[in-house]
Order: sequence, then C-alpha cells, then structure tokens
Amino acid sequence: MRRIFAVAMFAAPLLATADTGNELQQHCKSTVTFQNYCLGYIKGVIETHSSWRSNYEAQNPSKGSTDAGSLNSFLDALWAPPKYCIPDGVTLEQGKKVILKYFDDNPAELHMSAEFLIGIALKRAFPCRENK
Repeated sequence: MRRIFAVAMFAAPLLATADTGNELQQHCKSTVTFQNYCLGYIKGVIETHSSWRSNYEAQNPSKGSTDAGSLNSFLDALWAPPKYCIPDGVTLEQGKKVILKYFDDNPAELHMSAEFLIGIALKRAFPCRENK
C-alpha cells in the first residue's frame, strides 16, 4: 500500500506542470481540476516570494543604504526577489485574473518561465512603495 501511495505522490506532479506561461495559461483556462492546479501554482509562487523576501530583508537590514554603484548594491539587486506588495483583501482569484490579463496582453512572453511572468504581472499590478 505504501508503495502505491509513493508512486502516486511522485506521478501526480507529472500530470500537471507549468514550466512556461503558455502551459500555466492553458491550465488556468481549462477544466476545474486544472484551474485548482492553477490557483495552487500561483499561491505557491506568491508564498515562496513572501518567504524569500522576508528572509532577504531580515538578512539585509541595511539594503538600500549602500552606494548605488557598489558591488554590494549590484549583488543585492541581482539576488533580491521581484518586489510586489499585494494589499490586504486581494483574493487569490483576483490575483489569478491579474496574471491571466498580463498573459493575454503579453503573448510574446509566454514562452518564459511561469514563475517569472507571475512576478512581473504582480509587480506591475501591485508595486511596493519605496521607503524614502
């Protein structure tokens, strides 16, 4: 029984993957099963971003205080996650609509990584305010 469960756990991700924007868009506009996959995928990207950003900011409390031309500033910009700040009250379904609209408006980019495109869509829709 355990072997069957283990095989099922490893096979399930093979049934629905979204490596590109094209694939995620297709899942999000497909059957209910794939729409649930779509919402889970988007939620996973958002939660990963949130965790990554929190850890980054905790480890780099003085970010932004470095000289803009310094190597540290360049490395901070290179490794920092895309900056989007989703306001309270925004639902996952609303986020999905924002992302799918971005996909519909930018078909030439859909061959790119789905995670990357989600970050761009959310950054444009929900930019963070810079603390100055």
